[in-house]
Amino acid sequence: MVIVLVNPIGYPATTAVRLVTRRLVEADGLTAVRMNPVKSLSPANSNIAGQARMDFSGRFAKNGAVISIVGRCTTMTGVDSIHNVTVTVCVEALKDAWDVVLRDANRMLASVARSI
Repeated sequence: MVIVLVNPIGYPATTAVRLVTRRLVEADGLTAVRMNPVKSLSPANSNIAGQARMDFSGRFAKNGAVISIVGRCTTMTGVDSIHNVTVTVCVEALKDAWDVVLRDANRMLASVARSI
């Protein structure tokens, strides 16, 4: 699953990614959740003032079935003088499919970064 959130206000990337990740985990109803600390990243390009990511994992249970989910949210905040926006891209996948999904997600994230 991929979720892209765009906010027309430039929030600090480390603050925004933490908030969005927590809300996503709550909305999914995941249990046994593990959230890694927020990691500040070097901006992907000169139009990005701040970039951060947060990885997480948990279990989703429904109708007796339990599956392991892993995910990552990455937030980019544009520079004030160009696009003062905050964009968060969250990706979730089955644990077994994470490597393939992450590869594609990184390509998508690079495309989003170029559009800011």
